[in-house]
Amino acid sequence: MSSDIRDQLSENHRAVMAKVSALRDETDASRCPQMLEDLRQAWLAHVLAEETVVYRALDGPEGDTESSDNANERLVEHELLRCFFDRLVHTPPGTAQWFARLDVVGKLILRHMEQERDRLFPRLAHGFDAEDLSRLSRDFGLAYEKITLLEQAKGH
Repeated sequence: MSSDIRDQLSENHRAVMAKVSALRDETDASRCPQMLEDLRQAWLAHVLAEETVVYRALDGPEGDTESSDNANERLVEHELLRCFFDRLVHTPPGTAQWFARLDVVGKLILRHMEQERDRLFPRLAHGFDAEDLSRLSRDFGLAYEKITLLEQAKGH
């Protein structure tokens, strides 16, 4: 595990995008539903851990108007992705509609990654020292693991 939350978030983003790519490249339609569920769980664990650990640390318990606006924007993006995941579950893998929806999921995740790199990472660099960034990385990792286990338990 990285000792800097920015590295950990970047690694997590790469892992999620690798799942998107693998799903896009999968030729066995029978494997797609489980791969989609793995992607959905990884994404959900990422955003929930990020919100509860990273954004809570940045925004503090009260958060200002700007952080509240950013939080609302993040929630709308997460809702949109959840909608696409729900629709993908009911779309036959390999169809044009499947690939179109999967491409949108990938683009939304890439947008999320770019916004974090442009907005979140500078805030972390200016607001936290190395020890804080390490603590956030540890806490994010623990939250991610816990959420992943809870999601897997729901699926079984």
